[in-house]
Amino acid sequence: MNKQEEVIKWLKKTDIPLTTISKKTGITRQTLSNWVHGTGINKNIQSAKINIIYNKYINTSIKVKGSMKAQYIIDLQKEKIERLEQTIAKHKSTPIQSTVWDNIEHDFVAKLTLTFKNFKLGRTITEITNQERICDVLGYSRQEVLDFWDIGALYSNFDAHPIDKILTKDTLRDINSKVSALPNIFEALKDMLGNHYIPVPVTYICKDKSFVHSIAYNKVDWKNKTVESKIHFLLNE
Repeated sequence: MNKQEEVIKWLKKTDIPLTTISKKTGITRQTLSNWVHGTGINKNIQSAKINIIYNKYINTSIKVKGSMKAQYIIDLQKEKIERLEQTIAKHKSTPIQSTVWDNIEHDFVAKLTLTFKNFKLGRTITEITNQERICDVLGYSRQEVLDFWDIGALYSNFDAHPIDKILTKDTLRDINSKVSALPNIFEALKDMLGNHYIPVPVTYICKDKSFVHSIAYNKVDWKNKTVESKIHFLLNE
């Protein structure tokens, strides 16, 4: 749509009286009326007059709306980040023991076994459910998801697992701080019966390089060295 067409379209839709527009632009009301009704367009519409209307009304409106939209997006992002930070803080401070495990809201489940050799921790992811949901949220193909989670493969070095490639540095730092203490914890609690529940915030790196926050609720079986994680994406929080 060229500038002339934009002006005519705007004149037909605006609620501003033609008399008012005429007074503010110096273009006669009759000329404006001719444009609206499609008479004398080629003969009477001049570039200078078109520019007066366009710059005074349409272009100004576009700039104002664009500025408002940009600020709205910035404010919305700030609000969303603040809500996510509050949610993560809430989950980190609230013991999961108070929640019934079977009723925890989640998007997928990951199961893994842990190995210890010379106080060195290793892991094997044994199961991943709802892989379609992971693909939808993170943007990866089914094969890429399978490659990252690498189900059934033993990684005797915990840090070498390919899943770490799509976790942010802050997430890896948080996980590693907990992992470093696990060998001693397992050794001390190897005869402990029952499970322990540990919520951990996890931020994934999507295929388009954006981030998706989540909470991983981890049920740890100390005796059998297994972990079942229920992961809930924080998409609307």
